[in-house]
Amino acid sequence: VLFGGTVALCYLRDKGRLRSGMRVLVNGGSGAVGTAAVQLARHAGATVTAVTSAANAELVTALGATQVIDYRRQPLDSIDERFDIVLDTVGNLDLASGRRLLADGGRLLLAVASLGQMLRARGDVAAGPAPERVADMDELLALVEQRAAGPDKGRAFFLEFAAKQLVVARGLGKPCVASAQKLEVDEEQTLFSVNGRAVRQGEWITIDGGSGRVFA
Repeated sequence: VLFGGTVALCYLRDKGRLRSGMRVLVNGGSGAVGTAAVQLARHAGATVTAVTSAANAELVTALGATQVIDYRRQPLDSIDERFDIVLDTVGNLDLASGRRLLADGGRLLLAVASLGQMLRARGDVAAGPAPERVADMDELLALVEQRAAGPDKGRAFFLEFAAKQLVVARGLGKPCVASAQKLEVDEEQTLFSVNGRAVRQGEWITIDGGSGRVFA
């Protein structure tokens, strides 16, 4: 929650100067930083395009992306649209290919960058570590508390949890977290016991009034 959120917040708000009406491309929209970035950009009033796999298209759409690009079918160098912010959370954009995606006055944000890229990041390119500040954590937690209010009513915020004994129901209702006991692991599925019920990863469930698919 806080790792992905603080990195996304730093890059979008501080380095990208995110504001309403911007067109934002998030490369790696289904990762910890990417899912937070999609939600933060949407919450700020931006139009969000997420680059991810087809398997994660439903997730990033639910989190606020208005357009999803399947990187397996459409390489980044074939995208004709231009963006005010391009945020790379994967590390497969170099300076030239990233800048090509920018609209006039746009900013290329390299959350995953090589040392060489960090040394050459200037002007319309930003890279480097994101500080972990208490104020940023408070802001993110406040957004979690406000998840049922405002224009994003019904959307979930910041749902990437690392705890092994938790599962998260991710969907269009409030985010739900429940303690879970892993029952078995096979080649195809992982079973969990959630509130005394056996569920599979990816299964749609309801916990405490909120519904979503189960992800460990």
